[in-house]
Amino acid sequence: MDKIDLKDKKILYNLCQNSRQGFSKIATKVGLSKNAVTYRVERLQKKGIIRKFMPIINLGMLGIDTYDVFIKLRVKPEEEKELLEYIERNKYLVWMIKLSGEWDLLLEIAAKNIHHFSKILSEMFVKIDKKIERYEVHVDSETIKVIPLIEEFFKNLKLPKLESKSSSGRIKIDEKDREILYWLSKNGLMPQYEIAEKIKLSPDAVSYRMKNLEKTGVIKSYIPEVMMKPLDYSEYFIILDLRNPSEEELKRLKAYIVNNKNVEYAFRGATKFEIILFVSVKKPEELDIIIKDFKNEFFDTIIDQRFMLALNHFMFNLFPEGLLEK
Repeated sequence: MDKIDLKDKKILYNLCQNSRQGFSKIATKVGLSKNAVTYRVERLQKKGIIRKFMPIINLGMLGIDTYDVFIKLRVKPEEEKELLEYIERNKYLVWMIKLSGEWDLLLEIAAKNIHHFSKILSEMFVKIDKKIERYEVHVDSETIKVIPLIEEFFKNLKLPKLESKSSSGRIKIDEKDREILYWLSKNGLMPQYEIAEKIKLSPDAVSYRMKNLEKTGVIKSYIPEVMMKPLDYSEYFIILDLRNPSEEELKRLKAYIVNNKNVEYAFRGATKFEIILFVSVKKPEELDIIIKDFKNEFFDTIIDQRFMLALNHFMFNLFPEGLLEK
């Protein structure tokens, strides 16, 4: 790991709370000058620890569902690069990760409904069907936890816990709001005047619309996309297959997940009794402890546990180009 100190960790913590709060405010909170904070953030970017800044967007409020597709590939090594580049160009792709284990690839796709998703997947598979061994779809029915960086990373800082913010309901947005979300997803720190130039509105109009998107909960927060590998963490997907849990047991399981310091992201599946977790650990033994703890704590609820190592994050974009369409 490229060495980072407590000041770097405090900067990352404040960026995870709100990346658009301004480096002057962060400087005051961490006891540095604005120039020092700017230098350290740029250094974290050069080291590949921060890949970009982006908003966390509640797509469900916009009537958009997300579908996680685990894929087993059937390709020769020399064919894989071209295949992955083709998939990455899909205009509805939110997240793409190369895996090791039971599955080779995870795709998260945004769609208006199951019919729209089927169309997106069918059109994608027309060109690559012979290179797909098998696939499995998991539909997000409830997001249990989503935070930009695991609590374990900040364990020595005595800082308030990063909260997994939730918002619900439905809201209609227009073409200009969609364009704002699109450009913010490309660069969460993009100045309002620059967004205004791109979408042909005044800076005041952009400011008003952004505040409204934040107030309604469409934009939950602004965060850095933090790469865990340069920080010496390994990332895993864990699929928990459940035995028809009672409401009380499900509530207890969800609370257990929220309080786990290594869980970054978790959702409940819609088509069967399951929960999918995304966790980060320093050592493989820590993963084994987490899996055993879940099994022991929920022995009568968890039927099986499967896990895959995340090798490479190809992309993460919560408002891909396809969502610009009405």
